[in-house]
Amino acid sequence: MPLPTTRVFHPDWSQHHRPVATGTMTGECTITRGATQVYAGPCRIIADGSNEVAMIGDQKLLVVRYLVTVRYDTDTVEVGDVVTVTAAVDGGLVGRTLIVKQVRYGTQEWERDLYADDQMAGLPVLSDEITIVRAPLVTGYGNSLVFDWANATRTTVPAGLEPGSTIEETGGRDKVTSFYLCFVAAGTDVRVTDRVEWDGRVWEVDGEPRAWPQPETGGGHHIQFRIRIDEGG
Repeated sequence: MPLPTTRVFHPDWSQHHRPVATGTMTGECTITRGATQVYAGPCRIIADGSNEVAMIGDQKLLVVRYLVTVRYDTDTVEVGDVVTVTAAVDGGLVGRTLIVKQVRYGTQEWERDLYADDQMAGLPVLSDEITIVRAPLVTGYGNSLVFDWANATRTTVPAGLEPGSTIEETGGRDKVTSFYLCFVAAGTDVRVTDRVEWDGRVWEVDGEPRAWPQPETGGGHHIQFRIRIDEGG
């Protein structure tokens, strides 16, 4: 136990070590909240190792977490702020955006520790391609509106696909209905009335596509929809 008139830590203990800690920050980053920049300066970023699997909609994602260290006087950072790496010895970090998940505080501070998730690692894996087919509406027999598939437009986009259920009907003529779950990037223009060309076949969009947001920022994360094909029958 220290004597009543002594201190374990010198009153300027933290202040003495802060310049050294800041000198070990070899990267540069900015921290923003919406359109407002709350920090710009040196940082140190290391992989935290506590990765986890998260679900956004029906998409299973690997969330990669980093320990981001900035100057000790950075006390305005909040959960949900966005860290953008602007300079680093490791070029793979430059341009990455990390979402702040936790801010650490303490009575003795050399530096400010933030735990942040890699926004890019949490995006859907779009390792395939689909072609979205959209037909114009024209006036058909009896003045009814019909889709003119002969004059449809085609847009090819990256996509991720996961197999869904298969329904088999037997009887006079066998029929098989197959479903796949499709993920495309946020902002992709896809509608329930569209068709999809994939795997050498033409599929129907089955139900309204749903846009899923980023949990922290509210921005677009991905669009999810189901496609269906009927064969036989």
